Formats: sequence, C-alpha cells, structure tokens
Amino acid sequence: MIYSLIAGKARREFSQAMRFEDSGTPHVPPPGAPRPRLLYIHIPFCERLCPYCSFNRVAFTEDPCRAYFRALRKEITLYRELGYDFGAIYVGGGTPTVLIDELEETITLARACFHVRELSVETNPNHLTEERLAALQRAGVN
Repeated sequence: MIYSLIAGKARREFSQAMRFEDSGTPHVPPPGAPRPRLLYIHIPFCERLCPYCSFNRVAFTEDPCRAYFRALRKEITLYRELGYDFGAIYVGGGTPTVLIDELEETITLARACFHVRELSVETNPNHLTEERLAALQRAGVN
C-alpha cells in the first residue's frame, strides 16, 4: 500500500514536468576536458502502464513517440557537434523497444557519432521477438 502511494505520487510529480513539445535548441555546456562518459537515453513510452512502476513513463501513442525519437537524434547530433564523446550508452524506459525501427535508427546514429564500446538496452520480455532481437543486433547492442 505504501509503495503504491509513493509510486503514484512520483508519477504525478513526473507527469507535470514531462511535456512533449519542441522547446528549441537546448542549452548544453561545452564538454570540457576529455574524460570517460556514459550516455543514458530514456524512452518513456510503454504499451501498458504497470501500476508498480515509478519510472518516468507515458502511454504509447505512435506519433508522439516518433517525434520523441526524432528529437533524440537531433540532440545526439548536437552533442557530437559540441565535441562530446561517450564510451557507453544505456537505453532505458519505459519500454525502449516499443518502436524498434526508431530505436535502431537512433542507436545506429549514436554509434556513428561516438566511440561506443558498451551498449545496453532494457526491454519488456514480451518484446523479445526475432525481429526485435535482429534489430538490436544490427544496431550493435552488446
């Protein structure tokens, strides 16, 4: 019961801050001295919202999800242009594999932009189809 109350409160707080709109170019500070960095990419979309989950997530709708992936790719390019480099990328959610074609394109871009040696992706076990596994393998998920 307490866990449900805490998770519900967290979801309400996060949902107020979570808005899917183009807010222009984000302010990103210069990378500074070279050092090992990891990048966390959050895909907040889920086909079904599990009542126990307190992660930042929203119900999946295709158009906003595709727009979100496009915005992620713009941001990845922005970080590359500013001189950032990431040796590891972690993709979480939500359910990152909800649109596997968009995820594959995004990961492929990130691997082309940065010197990625480690790449992991969370998913729902129900999403581990041959098609999705093949896409993750093509994208270089290890």
